[in-house]
Amino acid sequence: MSVDVEMDERALREIYLPAFKAAVREGGVLCVMGAYNRFRGDFCCENDYLLNHVLKGDWGFRGAVISDWGAVHDTRAAVLHGLDLEMGTELPYDQFHLAQPFLDGIRRGLYPVALLDDKVRRNLRVMLATGAFDPPNPGGPSGAINTPEHQAVARRVAAESMVLLKNDNRALPLELEKISSIVVIGEDAVRLQCHLGGSARLKAFYEVSPLEGILRRVGPRANVTFSQGYSSRLTPGAPDSATLIANAVRAARSADVAVIVAGLNLARGRNYTDIGLVQGDDEHFDAEEADRKDLGLPYNQDELIRSVVAANPKTVVVLVSAGAVEMGSWLGRVPAVLQAWYGGMEGGNALAGILFGDINPSGKLPCTFPVRLSDSPAHALGAYPGRDGVERYSEGLLVGYRWYDTRPVAPLFPFGHGLSYTRFGYSGLRIVREGDPSTTPAWAVRFDVTNIGDRAGAETAQIYVRELHPGVFRPFKELKGFSKVFLEPGEKRTLSVTLPIAALSFYSPGLAAWVADKGEFGVMVGSSSRDIRLQGPLRLERTTVLADRELGRQ
Repeated sequence: MSVDVEMDERALREIYLPAFKAAVREGGVLCVMGAYNRFRGDFCCENDYLLNHVLKGDWGFRGAVISDWGAVHDTRAAVLHGLDLEMGTELPYDQFHLAQPFLDGIRRGLYPVALLDDKVRRNLRVMLATGAFDPPNPGGPSGAINTPEHQAVARRVAAESMVLLKNDNRALPLELEKISSIVVIGEDAVRLQCHLGGSARLKAFYEVSPLEGILRRVGPRANVTFSQGYSSRLTPGAPDSATLIANAVRAARSADVAVIVAGLNLARGRNYTDIGLVQGDDEHFDAEEADRKDLGLPYNQDELIRSVVAANPKTVVVLVSAGAVEMGSWLGRVPAVLQAWYGGMEGGNALAGILFGDINPSGKLPCTFPVRLSDSPAHALGAYPGRDGVERYSEGLLVGYRWYDTRPVAPLFPFGHGLSYTRFGYSGLRIVREGDPSTTPAWAVRFDVTNIGDRAGAETAQIYVRELHPGVFRPFKELKGFSKVFLEPGEKRTLSVTLPIAALSFYSPGLAAWVADKGEFGVMVGSSSRDIRLQGPLRLERTTVLADRELGRQ
């Protein structure tokens, strides 16, 4: 609500703005929401540089800028610095900063009517585009929700997102014909998450928990039991942590396979009532308005995992969390680890499909999992939690995998990592110039991917670029494209990913433009940022300078 973020211009343009720029220039979004915090001294909803100069100026955004709820603080700054629609200010509606105070300012000549016209025009564009003025059509087609088709999509999305982190000796998938008993351990196996999550909560029609998904999949073919293992709220009279672990160990020792569903939990959020699903919890780890204190698993889950795998080496760990957790004390002892995130309404069915081999996992990590929190850039540099209300992003361009690959620092699991129940071979890299040589250059990166395993599966090939002799500081390598392909056993497919001139460029604050320097570049194709399979050279014959508007069209 109050922190002031400071970062250099290259980090802003190269790291933090590209996703927003793509949403505007390529996705054609109608609205952009301003954040709560300050950026370089000004609140984001009243930030002339971000809203007027970059968003509406450089990118040509013609839609409406909307505030986050209660994120506006000053009428003059909001009016002049790019806000078009104010939401959630905790005042009577006519006292909102863009309500009566704005009107009074117009009447007194403090603000030009042209500013009001522009804000009205932007809001009208959104309303027209979304059919707000369309006449009602009672006899027209009606929508549908929660159909079998919707449920299938939810299941597929959950399954494709899950990441197989480790799978020694093909511990997964589980073969039911060889298993007579399974114990499922962990509170997150029965916790329902969809109704939680603060302002990101979902009103799901139903939610299949991990345990329910496993029970549905196994049916009568094996005996499935449940042991809580840990509790997020130890109430008077309830078993303590040591008792819960001891119970889980006994259950694991007598089962053929143990599946531990460990991890974190979503926040209920302020003003949300407990609707009676599992137990409420006093402490939340994936939440808005708060940071996790560390990357450890809470509620003695590390001890639980160590104890269970000691009792039963055939233990699979499923992690339910929004991000990385430390695993050092038990990772070497556990044969298989699956990152399941928060799977949504069909998450339990998707999880069971992967565990028992109906679905071949194909997810890749969208972030780096560090060995320990102190390895991450903000903590390694002592930049967190800032000083005197100012948070300086002193890592600059070295965000995520760029930090770990440039320093270098060994990650627990690298960006882009994700295993499969099959294997993929890479071959035949070709880097071919595309388009008219007299125009802005682009290249096609072509290569072959072959399923060299014994079952169908999908692979996401990643293309990284490195400038070999940069004139300015650049990360060791940067992701510039990817392509996902589904292959039957033995099938080979040629993939092609286009590298525009933008893929070679960096932002020059002095020129206020993007620059691709003449020189040599390396193109790397891999299965993750640390698993590079193919490499080849690319040469740029002349230095190219492009303004942000021009680069957006590449």
